[in-house]
Amino acid sequence: MRRYKTLNGLLNAISNKTFTFNMYLSKRASFVGRGFDSFALSDELNDEICNIFASSVYERGAKSKVYKFKNYRGKSYGIFDGLVIQKLSNGKLHAQFYAGQDYIEAIKTIKQILNS
Repeated sequence: MRRYKTLNGLLNAISNKTFTFNMYLSKRASFVGRGFDSFALSDELNDEICNIFASSVYERGAKSKVYKFKNYRGKSYGIFDGLVIQKLSNGKLHAQFYAGQDYIEAIKTIKQILNS
């Protein structure tokens, strides 16, 4: 199991350069040259990732909601695969939530799951 200290390093190692909240929860991903494997995060990277996910879901007060992501120990849901951090082809990092037809309802669902 490899331990990652930077988001850039983690995203470069992941096969499709996309990191989802489900990957964060399971600490497993598909890596270039290694296939599906477990990974660990440094405390600083763990904080950074949770900040990014919180900013993607909460428009206001994201900093005060980071603990919801850090402390979530519930089930993994398919909706969490839409919450992503990507490394774009130009090298920039991009985070967002990909929803189907009803973005607002999907965000509400994620907030309800995190609150339970």
